[in-house]
Amino acid sequence: MSSRVVDIHWKIERLDEGENRDPRDPGCLLDIEGRVEMEGKPAGLISAYYLLDIDLASPGSFVELWDSDGAACSVYEEIMAKNREGFREPLPRLLDVFPGMLVICSVALRPEFRGIGLGKSVIREFVRCCGDENTGAVLLNAEPLQHREGAFDYFDEEVRDLPWDGKKEDGEKLKRHLRSWGMHHIAGTRFMVAPPSTLSEKHAAKWPPCPILSHWNTCAYCSRWIDLDAGGWEDGPDGRIHSGCR
Repeated sequence: MSSRVVDIHWKIERLDEGENRDPRDPGCLLDIEGRVEMEGKPAGLISAYYLLDIDLASPGSFVELWDSDGAACSVYEEIMAKNREGFREPLPRLLDVFPGMLVICSVALRPEFRGIGLGKSVIREFVRCCGDENTGAVLLNAEPLQHREGAFDYFDEEVRDLPWDGKKEDGEKLKRHLRSWGMHHIAGTRFMVAPPSTLSEKHAAKWPPCPILSHWNTCAYCSRWIDLDAGGWEDGPDGRIHSGCR
């Protein structure tokens, strides 16, 4: 890829209802969205999850984390082994020491930004910024965007002019491309997987890359982030609010 400047503007929301505020502790589900820009121009979107628990395959983790979001729940069901006694290989080996997981739901680029290596750069930057020392596996949904149900309703430019050679053929092309990055297909699923070091050798010095919105730190009136350490907030009838939002 060329040396043109790529920026990703992150939005992260905590979806689990646990009482532990620290996202580095077990019991965390984050919904991550990124708006990709190249040289100041909109280039695409990335959506993903960050999950951390002692055992992400356990029934307790399903109830407390995965089941907090419908799309995340479907990921859990798909990557479970047929005997329901854990995840499909190679996930148990990848999560044995580092139990956290990143799940990339989609990377969608506008037509003029395809074919220049931007997709790989976006994923590398995502893993660098949104992975941490607990992350043991990175999953990527390898179902072609143009063949997903509802894609033409949800996306705009990002789904235009993608190839239409049939779902199976387009899927195999995408998987071959992802294998060239060092990712492997999880048999019986839509997902490719790799350890984070395969996609990015480093973690960003700052994690997470932006404030995490949650029911603890989101103003009940304006829905903006509250810096709990800086003050300037109070408890309102429907939750915490900025003092100026009364």
